[in-house]
Amino acid sequence: MSNVRGPTSALTEFLRERGITARNANRFRRRDEAEQEQAQAQEQGQTQSPSPADTARATAAIAAASRRRLARNGSSMNFEEDDETDDDLPEAAATPTASSSSRQTRANGKRRALEDEPILEPSTANGNANGKGKKKKSKKEDDDDEDFDPKKKGRSKGPAPAEWEDSLGLPQASSSRANFSYASRKPGSIAYCGMCKMKFTITQYTKMADKGPLCHRCGPLYKGPGAAGDVKAKPAAKKKQTRRKGPQDGLRQSFPSLQTYCIDIISRHIEDVEALGHIGVNNIDAISKSISKNRSLNPKTLQLFISPSITTLSLYDCSKLDSDSLQSLATFAPNLEHINLQLCGMLDNDAIDAWSKKLTKLKSVELYGPFLVRKEAWHRFFEALGPRLESFKIRESPRFDLSCAESMVKHCPNLRELGLAQIGPLDKTMLKPLEAYGEQLTYLDVSDPGVSAPGIPPKSLEDDEVVSLLQAIGKNLAYLDVSKNIDLTDRVVKEGVLPHCRQLKALRLIGCEKVEAATVSDMFADWTRDGVAGLSHVHLDRMLKLDDGLMEPLLTHSGPELVELSLNSVDGITDKGLETLGNAKNLPKLELLDLSFVRALDDESLDRICRNLPNLKKVSVFGCNRISDFLKSDRVRIIGKEKYAM
Repeated sequence: MSNVRGPTSALTEFLRERGITARNANRFRRRDEAEQEQAQAQEQGQTQSPSPADTARATAAIAAASRRRLARNGSSMNFEEDDETDDDLPEAAATPTASSSSRQTRANGKRRALEDEPILEPSTANGNANGKGKKKKSKKEDDDDEDFDPKKKGRSKGPAPAEWEDSLGLPQASSSRANFSYASRKPGSIAYCGMCKMKFTITQYTKMADKGPLCHRCGPLYKGPGAAGDVKAKPAAKKKQTRRKGPQDGLRQSFPSLQTYCIDIISRHIEDVEALGHIGVNNIDAISKSISKNRSLNPKTLQLFISPSITTLSLYDCSKLDSDSLQSLATFAPNLEHINLQLCGMLDNDAIDAWSKKLTKLKSVELYGPFLVRKEAWHRFFEALGPRLESFKIRESPRFDLSCAESMVKHCPNLRELGLAQIGPLDKTMLKPLEAYGEQLTYLDVSDPGVSAPGIPPKSLEDDEVVSLLQAIGKNLAYLDVSKNIDLTDRVVKEGVLPHCRQLKALRLIGCEKVEAATVSDMFADWTRDGVAGLSHVHLDRMLKLDDGLMEPLLTHSGPELVELSLNSVDGITDKGLETLGNAKNLPKLELLDLSFVRALDDESLDRICRNLPNLKKVSVFGCNRISDFLKSDRVRIIGKEKYAM
């Protein structure tokens, strides 16, 4: 037979020659019987229409194959396989035009009678000329034939009617696995379509019907809880009209300024910049801060910030600048008056000596980490600068000792700002010479003294020497920092700060654990009664004995002037103190607030604080586990919220 097109076309070709079309035949399974009949027919030379017995056997084989295919597609459904084999099935009607035949199957252990739809029908071209014995299909049957395509295993136009399930011997959707707890299925799991019974993967776009989840073919065609056309589709909801936001709604605040963009671009490409030009001192300082975040300041980029015309230089990460680069400051910027170098660990005696000789106008120095500068170089530095030195602030300089302090007092009598933070040799003997400055000092930092060792805390300053120093120099102090002196007690507040430091604008008592809450509260109450001006910066971190009684006198005295308030780790503050802070009406200037590790802080109190403080910009809430991750503020930056693991 020359027209055979592959191993699955023998039966189809045999029937086509005899005018029989197998519309829903399964060409891929069990065609042995049909092929044997075809071979016998060829041997006998049967070229006319087949006998009724041959047609009946062919019809039964095709119907059985069709039922097996459909049962395989729904094999996941909860019903038992029919006990009858293909040979046990009843033969089809004598003529291929029979409209229906009855067969019985058992589903879920129960037998029920189902009607078969016609599978075989004569071809129009080769069929009976007078049309006898052929039943005309109704319009409904034509629609059903068009809706279902067995090769595509789905529907092309819409969901099949309920008769398909009955006629094909399949159970109703209520008994299929597609309906079994499909509501709890998650994207990525395997399910069976509630209409076509095809296996598919559930996604976030899967539609759910009363018969179960729908595949990507049946889902777009689904119009309601039943079959297509059963339920009238709901009209689309009317889109809510929203007003276009204008500049008054804060839209401009969500975008950085053009100046910020330019600084960011320059910082990222600082290696390619040849000169910064005349962009102003503030912009140069902003670029210096920006490149310090990624440590791009090196001997090459240093040349962009120094010139003979500058008088102020601030570099915030000098860890890559060697001694030669630091010495070049005196050569290329001889008119410097103020130097601020952070993380300058490579600053040594040669660099300090170069500054002493060439920077003839230098009067303010702030250094963080000058580890390599020895005391002899400090002596030469103070002798060279002499009376013109007005501000001297150093941090972490372990070689600065009593002799250096005495040399500074001797050669630099006009000093107004003094900072000796994290100085190991700093003790009561070093504080005594500083009393010679008298009332001219406006800035004093003697925080975190002593040298620590594993398991041994650094030695703290004591009450006697600190009180004596404040009595001598406290009259005009605007900034006082005695933080990290854990041995200081109430005497420092009662005998030193309260009576002698009445011009303060910034007070830092971080880590003074032995100071009582009543002492600090009485200090603010006495200042209010005496008319002392309020403080702008207050840091009371880790003062463990403070409680709610502090809030009212603090806000009454310093509220109108307060810009920064830090109560980090003051766990004695409860809901009452936070309510006092949130309801305060006299905090118009407060911008920075640190409430980290204040365990009573929750969503309600933080939201009240953010809404009622008009100028607040940033709140720190590290360690506050009662703050929800989703709490946000359109105006205030909340940092330190804990991320909840999902």
